Amino acid sequence: MRDPVDAKIEAAREEARELIGYLVRGEVGSDEDIARLKTWNWLFRARAGAAGPMPQEVFDDLYRRMDRGFDSAVAKKRGRRANTTRDSFIARVVAHLVAKYALDATRNAASPRASACSIVADILAEIARDQKENGFDIGESAVVHIWSRRAAF
Repeated sequence: MRDPVDAKIEAAREEARELIGYLVRGEVGSDEDIARLKTWNWLFRARAGAAGPMPQEVFDDLYRRMDRGFDSAVAKKRGRRANTTRDSFIARVVAHLVAKYALDATRNAASPRASACSIVADILAEIARDQKENGFDIGESAVVHIWSRRAAF
């Protein structure tokens, strides 16, 4: 007989995989966020030599940005660019798993029991490995950090 806790964890994993798939495919956020994410993904694959022809929506997004001018590009901030859309989506997925499956959001590092953050980190690692998606291969500690900053989103 299957342990009900294992069944709950497996159901949470499947739902997290589906939800995070929306993020990878660029199906979250506003229309502008979606366009920006699709453009970023296409440009990354193009730099790696793995992209096909430029989709019309990527061209339109780049054209819109160029039409606005390069003022924002000239006054760049120091440091790494924030992944606000990604991070807010990750925090929402963690919150959803906590609410729906009654999981702990985080866990003690020595604990073998799964938490919502560990499940999300596992799914992100799978996606990064299977689909060669950069920007999604973040560890459990990074997901915990995103969760701890959830009020900022």
